[in-house]
Amino acid sequence: MANMMANKDYEDCLLGSMLLDPSIVNDVMMAVTGDALVFGRNKQVFEAIVDLVSHGQPIDILTVSDKSKVDMVTLSTLTDNIPSGANAVFYAEKLNKLYMAREAKRSLAYAAEQISEDNVSDIVGKLDNHLNTITSQNTAVKSLSQKELVMRLMEKMQKAQEEKPEICGMKSGFKRMDKLLDGIPKGANGYISLAARPSIGKTSFAEQLAMGLASNGHKGAVFEFEMLADALTERGLCIETGIKPWFMRHGLALETQSMMRRIQAGMQRLFDLPIEYYDVTNSIPEISWIENKIRQLAKEGVEFFVIDHIGLIKHENQNLTEYARTTDITGRLQALCRKYNITIIQLVQVNRVAEGERPTLAHLKGSGSIEQDSDIVIFIHRERAQSPEDTAIPTDIIIAKNRDGNCGTIKMDFMPDFTKFVEVEEDKEKEVA
Repeated sequence: MANMMANKDYEDCLLGSMLLDPSIVNDVMMAVTGDALVFGRNKQVFEAIVDLVSHGQPIDILTVSDKSKVDMVTLSTLTDNIPSGANAVFYAEKLNKLYMAREAKRSLAYAAEQISEDNVSDIVGKLDNHLNTITSQNTAVKSLSQKELVMRLMEKMQKAQEEKPEICGMKSGFKRMDKLLDGIPKGANGYISLAARPSIGKTSFAEQLAMGLASNGHKGAVFEFEMLADALTERGLCIETGIKPWFMRHGLALETQSMMRRIQAGMQRLFDLPIEYYDVTNSIPEISWIENKIRQLAKEGVEFFVIDHIGLIKHENQNLTEYARTTDITGRLQALCRKYNITIIQLVQVNRVAEGERPTLAHLKGSGSIEQDSDIVIFIHRERAQSPEDTAIPTDIIIAKNRDGNCGTIKMDFMPDFTKFVEVEEDKEKEVA
């Protein structure tokens, strides 16, 4: 039995406990599934008990025998040595650990058989994703009393009284947005969608947001599907220095002492930013690769992630409809935020029917799950530049959804020469090289 990583005694005791005390069945269901039982017809008995409870039917040897097609004599022996159902959850948790060990061993054996020089990255990524799925499922959910919850809330308020934080989330560098959102949240409220029509400035705003978060000491990672990392770095330097990209591209940015000093100071600030860029423009990865990378980086202390953009993420199962693929992707990304206490900022296209209109949640492209799963939805809305003389275009940053706080609109100017956003009430100095 040890070699099988299974235990018949635990299985029999669990089933006997459930038969003796049906009131504990719901707690057992939170700790284990029928797949964890492997001896004889134990799985059938377990699933019969769960089905009867789910439909409000009585649990006894007669009803379970009828449902499972296991004879009553066999079922009666399960309760012979069980005085009560008090230890049922203990048995369930033990069986769940054995189940996870079996599944992990099976997955490792399959990977070892399939792996080759040509598919090593794909197999390792899928293995890591599957192992994490195994370890995260069937975990016992423990109840919390109202007393425990109130005490936890009191501790949280006492800590806030001592620290008196200016904002509760991460500082982004956009002061009015930080005030409205109480900072950029992590964890349970950290799944953020940043949406706009094409060529309105999603990537630029996300880049500036990432730089602002990093400038305030938060480690980040950017997955860029559309723009080369070198181009993002150039934009970042333009934002930092106020020097137009034209001067950099035409070799004029280092020809005066004033511009050279600004370039050197800007580069020094960029050197120190704790951001990693993953340029995936030439090999669009699957969601499983992104999941694995986020999981790895989160364990290394990375706090926020930018994905540009969600519509370009590939799904492993191309047979699913676009709606089903997007729904699965958003659900998996949202789960990562909650599990690792991180922030994910995903860029989203707005339907072209919204051209010229003020965008709403109904304009999100791809799936209703983007709206449903996102904790915060931010729209960028402005008119397109009409002429080269347009140096500051009025822009609305619309907080259209905020699961745990206020919604509203923040007025900004978009400076196309530097692809930079500036809050209207903040410093509006526009340096022109």
